[in-house]
Amino acid sequence: TRFRTAALRHGDWKLVVTKAEGKKEAKEELFNLADDIGESKNLATQKPEILADLKRRLDLISQNDNDSVVKE
Repeated sequence: TRFRTAALRHGDWKLVVTKAEGKKEAKEELFNLADDIGESKNLATQKPEILADLKRRLDLISQNDNDSVVKE
């Protein structure tokens, strides 16, 4: 199985989005690096407002970055 991963760091927060080939849903992981440098606690469900903000930022970057984003 092939995977596509995108990540974004904004301040203390890091978003990692991983999508497996053939799957509709992507795995979203949100980490607060100030409290969890080892990225062991996924806060995506506990911090939906931060998740939404970082996803929006990642989408904007992806739309403007044709070199590193594969469009389907």
